[in-house]
Amino acid sequence: FGADINAYTRYDETVYQLTVPAHEGTVAVAVDVLSEWLTQATIDVDEVERERGVVLDEWRVRTQTGAGRAFAAIADLFLAGTSYEGRQPIGDRESIATMDAARLRRFYEEWYRPDNAAIVAVGDIDVDATVRLIERRFGDVRDGNEPQPDRRVVPASDPAARVHADPEQGTAVVELTLPAAGVASSPDAPRGTRAMRLALLDQLVFDILARRLQSDVSSGDAPFDSAHVDSNSHVRLLDAPSVLVEGSPAQVRQSLEAVVTELRRAELHGFTQAELDEAAARVEAAIASEHA
Repeated sequence: FGADINAYTRYDETVYQLTVPAHEGTVAVAVDVLSEWLTQATIDVDEVERERGVVLDEWRVRTQTGAGRAFAAIADLFLAGTSYEGRQPIGDRESIATMDAARLRRFYEEWYRPDNAAIVAVGDIDVDATVRLIERRFGDVRDGNEPQPDRRVVPASDPAARVHADPEQGTAVVELTLPAAGVASSPDAPRGTRAMRLALLDQLVFDILARRLQSDVSSGDAPFDSAHVDSNSHVRLLDAPSVLVEGSPAQVRQSLEAVVTELRRAELHGFTQAELDEAAARVEAAIASEHA
């Protein structure tokens, strides 16, 4: 299948993707495939054994490298005290090494079900016909009885920091983030258009901060080599946009002071209209590029 089929797993979801021609018959086949993945998967003992080595190799790349260790340290900071604490989607070495077909089957039967799934179809298709097709294929599939786990994430109200040193990290990275509860964290959380507006405001603020810091790099006035926006929104219930600078380990303190100073300047004086217009234009261009 190559590039036409893909999947990925995050803390909150596993996503299966199919890219097919926008023909009615082909779309119907794609929906059939999704239905069988959700309801009729064969979890063969030999296939599980063959896949174990692949997953272990991926685990080593993700966790036994400088980048993997840094990710784990950051995740521990943000997810401490939640049901996510100490966990990664890929699991640990022991769980991968001991996983068997029977346990995979139990998990599949408990959690792979329509009430835990969403199907998104995008393209030049007949929308009404596609909806009817999905309803026919999934309407009679059984729902499960397992309760959803408590996945609330309440960001710390006090400042927190984590210093992570690693022999494989050749440069110093300083990141400043402002975590807040995600839009689905409680019944009172912002939703719909208001939630989208708040997320867009976050994006604009951090874009401007990063541009200011990068401008200092260009003018030779920065103790770091680069600046850009990032995010620590590891799970759906956490919103944690950030600005990140990278440079020499010898200047990590100066880099941290520069980032905090820029944030304080924004708090005291805000942004100019020109900065806001430029940031909005960059966001609009990115959206237009995605839909080109």
